[in-house]
Amino acid sequence: VSCRVGTIVGIQASLVTPTTIACQMPSHVPGPVAVDVSLNGAEYTDGELRYDYEQGYEVFGPTPKRVLASGGGLVSLSFSPGRDTLSELTCVIDENPVPAVRVSTGTFLCLTPPRAPGFAA
Repeated sequence: VSCRVGTIVGIQASLVTPTTIACQMPSHVPGPVAVDVSLNGAEYTDGELRYDYEQGYEVFGPTPKRVLASGGGLVSLSFSPGRDTLSELTCVIDENPVPAVRVSTGTFLCLTPPRAPGFAA
């Protein structure tokens, strides 16, 4: 099983279920691209599936680096370039999703949950 992304062929893929294939997506310029799959490496589907690559961005933060273990601290994350197109963002702190609130273009705040003292990821 393999995938073709635009003109890039032979991309690693795996059969997840009898009706689902997972493709390892390569780096690509921003914009829409056709994604096709092949069971034999020679014949591909007809390009009806589209994938939209977005411009990469860098994350700055979190700020501050330390908050109280009791929770309730605000942590700021900033993105460059400013990501004003993000309508929803979730922070994940030690595998706990917490909603993020947009405070300005490219800047979000997350409310930290209570946890045991120590480092969080």
